[in-house]
Amino acid sequence: MFRPKPRKYYSIWERIKKRGRAVIECDPKIFPRVKKAVIKEKYMDYSFKLINEHDYFYLQISYDREKHRATFVLKETVGIEGVRASD
Repeated sequence: MFRPKPRKYYSIWERIKKRGRAVIECDPKIFPRVKKAVIKEKYMDYSFKLINEHDYFYLQISYDREKHRATFVLKETVGIEGVRASD
């Protein structure tokens, strides 16, 4: 039976979905790779896209070079649908 290989950065994306944020320690040399991989996990998560069909989310990503910590925060984008004209 074919079993897909577990993806390395999926657990980080799961933590972001569950808690709204994740803080991890990583070397500055591999931070761009981790950042790209977590963004890809968000892109590949079709169930997340279906559940949040009308809501738009993006990842706010920052890196502290002194502490070697990357912070991923899931933020909701306010689109034109969320803006109402006042009378």
